[in-house]
Amino acid sequence: MEKVLAEGGKPPGALFVWSGTMAAGAIQALREGGWRVPEDVSVAGCGTRSFMDRFPGITTAVADGQGLGARALELLVRRVDQPDRPAENVLLPMIIEARTSTARAAAP
Repeated sequence: MEKVLAEGGKPPGALFVWSGTMAAGAIQALREGGWRVPEDVSVAGCGTRSFMDRFPGITTAVADGQGLGARALELLVRRVDQPDRPAENVLLPMIIEARTSTARAAAP
């Protein structure tokens, strides 16, 4: 975000970044660049409940850390027991916790 702003670029209307820490950094860079969050740019990230406790204002897609770990262990054990088994794609549910770092988009 700092690089885009330093080059005179305009940020998008919304950012979704992988981690909550990156979301916090993006918000800081935007504010230092004179942009308002969420009025000019909405920012959201991915995280866990512990992240949300540290950054309570950031909209977060909340992952179930224990569920993710349990599923990963299950798949690892299955791979060890059956090394020729094809890889699996697994989708785990996430909950979006809307906070003050995001706003509804303006009507066109």
